[in-house]
Amino acid sequence: MTQYRPSELAQLIITTVEALTPDEQVAEGDGFTVRVGFPDDDGAQGSRVAYLMLDSSAPTQRRNLTTSRQHDTTATLVIRYPTHAWARAMDDGALIADALRAMQLSNDLEVYDTPIPQVLPVGDELLDVVITAGIGYTYSGATQ
Repeated sequence: MTQYRPSELAQLIITTVEALTPDEQVAEGDGFTVRVGFPDDDGAQGSRVAYLMLDSSAPTQRRNLTTSRQHDTTATLVIRYPTHAWARAMDDGALIADALRAMQLSNDLEVYDTPIPQVLPVGDELLDVVITAGIGYTYSGATQ
């Protein structure tokens, strides 16, 4: 079974999302960029910039890590769009959610709890697409 460090799992998610081609490109070469963290401004960096956060569950705290069992994390991706791009936002969210679900087929992961992406207003002119996925993986680098 493939084993991952948390940073390797994050890089796998980043690589998976950045490899996607949006259904409707605004310009040639239009694609996704993933950054670690949360959007802290008004979306001035443009649409299709996804912010990735990995939240570890209690069993993945360092004192409990072993290579003998699965660990779980929740990956959350947030992409900020102008409200006039709501259809593109919804399509992009579905594309990313499908790609996260498909990761388990080729990467020895369990991807679960991946609901339909949420589209949430952020003020009058912006909206966030929020995509979550539970991911079970075998931790690499444990001492036991």
